[in-house]
Amino acid sequence: MQFSQGFFTVARTCDGCGGDGSILTDPCPDCSGEGRVERERELEVTIPAGVDTGARLRLRDEGEDGRRGAPSGDLYVDLVIDRHPKFERQGGHVLSEVEISFPQAVLGASLEVETLHGDVTLDVPPGTAHGAQFRIPRKGIPGLNGRGRGDHVVLVRLRVPDPRELDEERLELLRQLAELDGEPVGDERGVLERVRDLFA
Repeated sequence: MQFSQGFFTVARTCDGCGGDGSILTDPCPDCSGEGRVERERELEVTIPAGVDTGARLRLRDEGEDGRRGAPSGDLYVDLVIDRHPKFERQGGHVLSEVEISFPQAVLGASLEVETLHGDVTLDVPPGTAHGAQFRIPRKGIPGLNGRGRGDHVVLVRLRVPDPRELDEERLELLRQLAELDGEPVGDERGVLERVRDLFA
């Protein structure tokens, strides 16, 4: 539609047809002539390996339908990764913890460690300290598009026994070990009773 205002001519979209060039005299009661009806449906989405929180998937032609036969838009899915009860993620690497006893820390041990790709035997060398870390190669998160794989890192924590669960024999062995190392400890007589009273 063109309008003259003095020396100027102004063009604007037709108020009747909205620029379509035709007017529907008997529009569809469901879509009111738009050519589309709003509905909801569920889609099955394939999540590629290696994605992390903040990744966005684009589903082509799964968005809002175009008006009056125009092409459909795309649907974007933003991903949020849940926390795992045992594993922690750092990029492509996976972290977990394992507890070892004092004898295992001193003498070494072979432990079964759970990873995302199955159990793996981890050899803990003699003299392992609390807080030591061991890396298991290629047992972490796969890279996007199949590009490599991260590692699984195991953090070792020394397990201190609960004194309430120790009997006289174990307490006596601990006392003898302390004496061999020249470390002062409490009197062995009544140690178990005092420890139990302390944690009662």
